[in-house]
Amino acid sequence: MSMEFYIFGELKNVEKLTEKEIKDILNEAKKLKKKIANLKIDTILDVFQKVSDAWLDENYAYRKIALDFLPTRIGFSKEMIVEGIKTMASLLSRDGMQTRLFSDLEEKDYVDDWTYNHHFKGYIKAEPLGIVTHVSAGNVFVGGVDTLIQGLATKNINIVKMSTVDPIFPVLFAKSLKEFDHTGILHKAMALVNWKGGDDTIENIIKKECDAIVVYGGADTIRSYRRNLGLHCKLIEYGPKYSFVMVDKNALHKKGVKETANLIAKDAVMWEQSACSSPHTIYVEGEENARELLVEIGHAYDM
Repeated sequence: MSMEFYIFGELKNVEKLTEKEIKDILNEAKKLKKKIANLKIDTILDVFQKVSDAWLDENYAYRKIALDFLPTRIGFSKEMIVEGIKTMASLLSRDGMQTRLFSDLEEKDYVDDWTYNHHFKGYIKAEPLGIVTHVSAGNVFVGGVDTLIQGLATKNINIVKMSTVDPIFPVLFAKSLKEFDHTGILHKAMALVNWKGGDDTIENIIKKECDAIVVYGGADTIRSYRRNLGLHCKLIEYGPKYSFVMVDKNALHKKGVKETANLIAKDAVMWEQSACSSPHTIYVEGEENARELLVEIGHAYDM
């Protein structure tokens, strides 16, 4: 069965990614590196904000398509899909992106030019890695778009291995970005494709030719990408996670048992326990606090 790929702004139906096709993609990516690097960060954020605004509109065509097709495809309810769309829109918003850039780099202007840092007492500039492959997981449908957004904001050329579970949402996002891209170049900074995990023919080429690989997945997937990694290819790993909640007694009394229980219940049911942030265990300071909170969590689930 063929799958719709988005390759540097063009759509293509492909049954199986071949060795020649991945080499052609990498060659084209090398040609685009300088053009993308010359974009200004504020210009990129302007495009992101337009895409964010569009997806928050209930009548937006691509949003409607997502709500029609994703529930049966990935098993989430329409309500959960809407929450995911809101999350993506928040990530794309100028405020959201500036917060992330500040958290990671201290100053968004570092990605544009040499910028004076008062702590360092010198000038700093953040350069793109270059060609970055993102191996997305299939647990949460916005995950593949989230890693792509980060790659675009840092002016990289991005190759995304879409999850077989959901090859729909990333392409809808790419189409949306192209629609609002007044630069004429940002939407070309990505190739959304798929190949069978463990295909050494494809993966060994990527490991040798890419500047970085961002991997989301289980232990076997992480180990697989560690093998035969090229000397100049940086591996960024997001492997298996086990999330839990810790409740401090003072924070519990300040927030209130009922409100704390509601927040924990929301975190637990969000993403149907599929996200790395989904808590599996709750640790509470004080036995009486734990018993009281347990009862309230039960009530929260009944709401």
